Amino acid sequence: MDASAEHGRTPILSPVCVGSAVGGEGPPELLIPDETPYERWQELRRGRIGASDAGAILAWFENWPAKDRPYGSALSVAHRLAGLSSYDGGPVEWGTRAPAEMGRLWEDGCWLAYLARMPHIIDQGKPGTYSLCGSDVVVATPDRLISDPTRPEGMQDGLCQIKIAFSTGAARWREDGEWRPPRYVIAQLHQEMAVMGRSFNDLAAFIDGTPHVWRIEYDPAVWDSISRGMGELLDVIENKRWSSLIDGSADASAAVIGQASPETKDDCIDLDDDWPRRLRELEDFKELKKQAEHDIREIETRLRYDLDGSPMGLCDGWRISCREQERRSVDTKALKEKEPEVWRQFMKSTRTKGTLRIRRDQDAAQ
Repeated sequence: MDASAEHGRTPILSPVCVGSAVGGEGPPELLIPDETPYERWQELRRGRIGASDAGAILAWFENWPAKDRPYGSALSVAHRLAGLSSYDGGPVEWGTRAPAEMGRLWEDGCWLAYLARMPHIIDQGKPGTYSLCGSDVVVATPDRLISDPTRPEGMQDGLCQIKIAFSTGAARWREDGEWRPPRYVIAQLHQEMAVMGRSFNDLAAFIDGTPHVWRIEYDPAVWDSISRGMGELLDVIENKRWSSLIDGSADASAAVIGQASPETKDDCIDLDDDWPRRLRELEDFKELKKQAEHDIREIETRLRYDLDGSPMGLCDGWRISCREQERRSVDTKALKEKEPEVWRQFMKSTRTKGTLRIRRDQDAAQ
């Protein structure tokens, strides 16, 4: 059974509901009109899987190398879908990450540069946010609907996605000395095509101020992998298998701790019967802590990226500073090698409480 169906949701992918241009029958359903204010858009999109989530899901599902992964992660997507986080990594609202006028100018300039390069393209307007036919979970917000009359009949309707990248972000668009779209962007474009039922997606990008255009044709195999990854992710959320979304799972950590623990049964005492329940609660809290720390690192990394080396940034009601600092410390290893007597004079030992290590006792369970 489809994982999403088990969760009481409409199945993620119905074979006859991918869109007429790519082999399905049902049209997409308008979920959020284009003119909807951003705050309202966030409310309506919450709890759904947007096209910008596709790269993170596919990177996790196919275990991509770090260099190909997006800034977001499958864990943060699952965190949001489970209602554990309100952070939404959807489309950029100019004015929150850049001055609004500047952001819109770049976006409009990228679109005009695309039209200058592709004068035969027919602009069909901004579509808003649509949901996949047969699903109330999977959505997409393409930048533009377009048509290319030079393509074969039935394959002329397409999409256009606009991307802008500068500085360190631009480096992710270059591989082996050539400019090319990152894998996670290709995944986003495929979810947009699957939802909208269109056979191609033109990627119009300003990379460090230079315009580029790539035409991405719909590949059913890519969408199949994305949809299977979504089903697996929903199963993870349903069964709270959070460790499967984190590098170095809890099971692996427990195995290492077990190898490092020399105690024997003779050293043990029996604890209160209430402890199994409380230890399970502790495990849950630790998983939530891991998720929170991961999301904190992710947001802080994105914030450093948007600061782009500036010592300070301002947004509505917030002031962010990030200044380089110099920290000096004694290299104790080098000191011990070169001046062992001095090292001994200043060495001190202290006793601390024992490290609390908790793992499931397989012998006791049997």
